[in-house]
Amino acid sequence: MPACVMASQAAEIAPAGAIPYTSLMDDGIFILGKLVWGIVEPGTLLLLFLILGFLGLLRGYRRAGMIMLGGGLVAVAAIAVLPLGDWLLRPLEQRYSMPRPMPDAIAGILLLGGGLDPALSAKHDQPMLTGAGDRILATALLARHYPEGPILLLGGSGRMRDQGPREAPEVAALLGRLGIDPQRLKIDDTSRTTRENAAIAAALGGSPGTVGTPWLLVTSAWHMPRAMASFADHGWHIRAYPTDYLTDPADNRWFPGLTEGLSGLGLAMKEWLGLVAYAMLGRL
Repeated sequence: MPACVMASQAAEIAPAGAIPYTSLMDDGIFILGKLVWGIVEPGTLLLLFLILGFLGLLRGYRRAGMIMLGGGLVAVAAIAVLPLGDWLLRPLEQRYSMPRPMPDAIAGILLLGGGLDPALSAKHDQPMLTGAGDRILATALLARHYPEGPILLLGGSGRMRDQGPREAPEVAALLGRLGIDPQRLKIDDTSRTTRENAAIAAALGGSPGTVGTPWLLVTSAWHMPRAMASFADHGWHIRAYPTDYLTDPADNRWFPGLTEGLSGLGLAMKEWLGLVAYAMLGRL
């Protein structure tokens, strides 16, 4: 029997009736966000810019074509040379820091998804961590430091089609293999966004905690501002426990190269656009 199935049987999965159904508006925003990001993602946007410039030259729009091609080449050079991703990610990562000192008691631990690739894990029958896998290790260490209280694993699938394996059961299996009591684990394998994480967690966690006994929220440092705002908006008393840092406050990484530069810029743009979208929709 696969490890994730055994973990799901031991851990508590919220019954279907306890999970708040997403509205048509939530579904529409989720789909629209995926479609918009597919266009404005830096690599795609840069490619479209260059293609349009080339087509402009072919169709006789020499001036416009040269401007677009020249602008595209300047953008390529800037992404490859300048630490654009670091500049945009650093303010997000520095917004919250680890609790010092740590709380004497906590209501529980909230682990957001994104640290494990469920499809690859299922295909290779072993946990396949992503670049944000530090959050799973941090949760295991926190679970040992606080040996009582629930651990909420929040994360379904962010795919528009072919939802496939869900992340939270796979994470539960990994934590069980790391020695964490499966009875402490509560699984949400339906949420697709940070906002849905916060809404559905209420069905799993019961008490939202108190000022003196908060929940610890574990996610990437660059994602923490949006996550904290979403959970606070739902009445949770939480303390941030940021992980997966990508920037060095004392060092700007110049000349990251085009591949790494696009990756960092894309991650930063996606998070900043998410914050703007949540604010415009009144979700912060």
